[in-house]
Amino acid sequence: MAETINTLTSFYKKHKILSTVILIALVDILLLVISYFALSVFTNHGNKETVPSLTGMDVEKATEMLDRRNLKIEIADSSYVEGARPGSILEQNPEAGSFVKDGRTIYVTIRTYSTKLVKVPMLTDMSSRQSQSILTALGIKDVRIQSVPSEFRDLVTDVRCNGASLTEGSKIPVNATVTLFVGDGSLSGIIEEDLSGNSDSLSFEFDDSNNLE
Repeated sequence: MAETINTLTSFYKKHKILSTVILIALVDILLLVISYFALSVFTNHGNKETVPSLTGMDVEKATEMLDRRNLKIEIADSSYVEGARPGSILEQNPEAGSFVKDGRTIYVTIRTYSTKLVKVPMLTDMSSRQSQSILTALGIKDVRIQSVPSEFRDLVTDVRCNGASLTEGSKIPVNATVTLFVGDGSLSGIIEEDLSGNSDSLSFEFDDSNNLE
């Protein structure tokens, strides 16, 4: 042991620069090893969990499941999806099946608790097909047609939701039932007949005035 120490001491005296470089390298390696093990202890390095599928689950149940896996959950966004249960999870990040460290936060998008509202544009004085196309584009699927007496056939005269007439800018739930009141053209013949009768009456009066002269 003493001989080894003497040899190292002798080497150091003869090669001070080289010995210093070697010593610095050894210290750096030692620090790296210590840092690695310290990081493993404080960050649970190497302990990974599989992210479960949360899609369709309520946030409460998903939170309980993640707690058992030492994972966290955070609502990042909300969106309206027809048919999805209010408060249910629509998307998640990281995806199901991913491997993450303990304590990782899983970000989710949930279905809004309130029903989406849409703004209704002008729907009257146009054809029923055009009005239906506009409503469908807005996401409104339950559209009903009710024929009403009118001079013009297939012209929308009124639009109602829950009995109330809708005007341009009205807001209604996207899952509401909308009724289009469409003219059947039955009054066009009556108006033409009235106009024809008035014309005959004027002609008769004109003829009488000529006879009086």
